[in-house]
This record gives sequence, C-alpha cells and structure tokens, in this order.
Amino acid sequence: FSFSTLTPVQFDGIGGSWTLLDPFASSSDVFLDRGELITGNFNFSAYSFLSNNANIRSLQLGSSTMSISNTWNLSNTTNLTFDAGTSTILFQAGSGNFRGGGLTYNVIKISNISNMSIYGSNSYKKFFATTNSSFSGSLTLKLEANSTHTILDTLFLQGTSIPKRLNLQSLTSGTKGNFSKSIGKVCCNFLNITDNNAGGGAAFFAGVNSIQGSNVTGWIFLACPPPLTISLFK
Repeated sequence: FSFSTLTPVQFDGIGGSWTLLDPFASSSDVFLDRGELITGNFNFSAYSFLSNNANIRSLQLGSSTMSISNTWNLSNTTNLTFDAGTSTILFQAGSGNFRGGGLTYNVIKISNISNMSIYGSNSYKKFFATTNSSFSGSLTLKLEANSTHTILDTLFLQGTSIPKRLNLQSLTSGTKGNFSKSIGKVCCNFLNITDNNAGGGAAFFAGVNSIQGSNVTGWIFLACPPPLTISLFK
C-alpha cells in the first residue's frame, strides 16, 4: 500500500505489532515510535525512516529492500531491538543522511546521489557507494569525524571517471573518519580521498585513478592485485 506526499506515517502503540503483508511505499516520513515493526521481507520505501527515541520498540527488516530518499535515523538505540536480517538499505535519490546508531547492518547501497553523510560508528556486512555513466555529477561521501565504520565482508567505493571521482571526506575538515576491515583486501577506484584512515588489518587499495588529499592514512594508491592463482602439477 502507499501514502501521499502530505501524510507522515507513524507506528506508535505500546505493546503493538505490525507485520507488512504487501510492499510499503510512502513519499513522506515514516516514524517508529513504539511497538514492533516487521517488514515481512517486502520492499519498503519512504522519504525518511525515523526511530530516534528511547521508547520500547523493535524493528525487524528480514530480506526487505529499504529505499530511503533522505534520512535513516536510529541514533538513539535505547530500548530498541534491531535485526537487520539480510536486508538492503538503498539510497539512490537526492542527498542522504544515515544515522546508524552504532548498530550492525547487512547491506548499504548508495548509488548516483550527490551527497551522503554517515553518522555513528556502525558495522556493515557490505557497503557500496558508486556512480555510473548515467549520473551527471559526482558523489561526495562524508563520514562523521572520529567514527569507525567496520566492514565485515565487502567495501566497494567507485566514481565514474577521473572528472567525476567519488569524494571521500570527513564531516569535520581536518579530523579523520575511519574504515576498518580485519582481513582480505578492499578494491576501489576513481576516488578523491581526504581526512580518512583505513585500517584494521586488511589492505585498502584506492586504485590507480584515485588521488590522495590531505590527512590520509592506510590507503594504497595502486591497483588492486589480482587473486593469487596456484597451479598444481602431478
């Protein structure tokens, strides 16, 4: 079901529970104030999704794709039960704000938008921020200063071309945001990086078409090496 632009949607009921039985679409803000929201594995779209309070509430995302046009805000996680499941949170229009509340998410996808700000020290199984040739501008991705974004599996950042590199920055000039991944490698390209640190044990390759600005540590400005191939002969 869907709601008009002028109608904010509010889930608010002490001890209440709502389970979606169909895809959900709203072009306005959606609030989870109290109670339990189960997305039922259906697609869910909203201008913003907001649950920034200390009331008792629960959010279960299952395998839903959550398409957000502006803001995701779970900054206050007091009394929040959260299960990301195998969901994807998708930003692909305008400018975005992601306030993750230090929680663990499955997949975050940021695609073909001009500005994206990430708050909180969150964890992600997979995190993608990309643009392609159909997008006329470039993406600026800003991390909250001193925040650490832990990658459990995959980090992929890529702009479109040399004139349209993805700008990786901090929300506070001169103070780094951080990416952390414990093992393996990260392969990116067409980046313009300032005020960022990459660490945790993995090798972070920015790519040969990327450029290094000020206050950058941990990134390797080379192409990602190919997978190691071992041939065994009897």
